[in-house]
Amino acid sequence: MNEFGSTYWDRLFRNWAQSRLVGTAEEVALGAALCLSDPSVSVIVVEHRDRLARFGIEHLEAALSAHGRRVIVADRGETTDDLVRDMIEVLTSMCARLYGRRGARNRAMRAVTATKHAEGVGDG
Repeated sequence: MNEFGSTYWDRLFRNWAQSRLVGTAEEVALGAALCLSDPSVSVIVVEHRDRLARFGIEHLEAALSAHGRRVIVADRGETTDDLVRDMIEVLTSMCARLYGRRGARNRAMRAVTATKHAEGVGDG
């Protein structure tokens, strides 16, 4: 293997080993915060957006990209509308505090669905 390939793969493995985080959302968020504060970590990979930040991850991505760093979200199968996504994230956070973590996202989704349904009924 040539010098470039060896160096590239060594660096890639080092970055992967430093940013490899497995655990609960709180543990991953703590590890992600450590990765954010370490300028040698150039790529941060998270499974879901809320594992890195509850809401406003776009601002975090913009700040990181200004320093040549980036965030990769593995599960992009989420809501694409910014306002709806932010509202779901805020409601999920509030519901988790009130009702516990289990089912908080489902309660938030039901609240958003009920709001959309009420708006649809009110428009007619």
